[in-house]
Amino acid sequence: MFVKWMYCKGGKWCTFNRVPLDDPHFDDLYGVFLVWNELRKKKNVIYVGKGKLREKIKANRQSHAIQENILKNTLYVTWASVPEEDVNAAHIYLTKKYDPSIPCPIDGNVYKPVNLPF
Repeated sequence: MFVKWMYCKGGKWCTFNRVPLDDPHFDDLYGVFLVWNELRKKKNVIYVGKGKLREKIKANRQSHAIQENILKNTLYVTWASVPEEDVNAAHIYLTKKYDPSIPCPIDGNVYKPVNLPF
């Protein structure tokens, strides 16, 4: 499945705590998102999330495990709109592909490959 991974203004990756979640872009937006840092020019995915993106990203800003990572490195986020009926399968695929350092509960075992942002 092809999804469009989102960037912030200027075509740059979005800093996790600075994504303007009050933007109308996030109204009723459902899909998947990745949170990562960069160490020695390597992207390290620390969390893969899914659901209503405004709510889920906002909730994860309060996550102790994620905030602990911010103290060490800048965190980035990207997201993609995914139809609600496909979001679990896309989430499972991304979780298996990136093996995030913060456990991401998955629902089921059927996955659907999606294009990767990096």
